[in-house]
Amino acid sequence: MDKHQTVKQAIVNTVKLANLLLSDLSLVLKDYGLSEPQYNVLRILRGAGKESLNLFQIRERMIQASSNTTRLIVKLKNKGLVATRTCPGNRRKVEVNISSKGLKLLKQFDPEMKKFEAKIAEKMSVDDAITLNALLNKLIEQYLYNTK
Repeated sequence: MDKHQTVKQAIVNTVKLANLLLSDLSLVLKDYGLSEPQYNVLRILRGAGKESLNLFQIRERMIQASSNTTRLIVKLKNKGLVATRTCPGNRRKVEVNISSKGLKLLKQFDPEMKKFEAKIAEKMSVDDAITLNALLNKLIEQYLYNTK
């Protein structure tokens, strides 16, 4: 196989794997009333701790950056999973924090996520995971900074 065909196959396999993983994750999240982007936002907010994040900061950290971040936040707020506050100095800027209900839901979901990760981890060695991460990080960096 030449370089072009090999790279093409790597891209197809990467997309196929991403879709398989997202499909499995979505099935698990469905039981908790969450979509993958909503789960991603909650994880980001939990990681921020007590620090508030604005919509741009959330969108920047998302796995699948979405122009619908506002809609995601509204849905999470309606479920009581996040709290929002309009910035006093800039009324167009909204600051978001995870609520105690959101933290509780993530804590309930954490064991499911560990099972999900373990299912994948049992199929690869640590060395394989290190190699895969290095290659994916290299491609992500090149893609992000060389396609604009």
